[in-house]
Amino acid sequence: MTIQEQVQETLDGLVASGAELGVQVVAYRDGVKVVDTVAGVAAPDGPPVTAGTVFYNFSVGKGDVHIGAQRGRPWRLWLRHARC
Repeated sequence: MTIQEQVQETLDGLVASGAELGVQVVAYRDGVKVVDTVAGVAAPDGPPVTAGTVFYNFSVGKGDVHIGAQRGRPWRLWLRHARC
């Protein structure tokens, strides 16, 4: 089973269990997209989640900045690398 299939199976299970209403995951490794998955709906009465569905993701980058700081990479360098 590929990583794409593993993540898709996990997302489908989360939606089926009711733990998530809708979710999307995209992951890159060394600049190459290795996962691009969606599952569920965008709202209780909304359309299915697609790759173009916009989700609010407040504070999602704090972990990355924290890990970078622990590894001696100031957040300014991280932001420059992330092209923010």
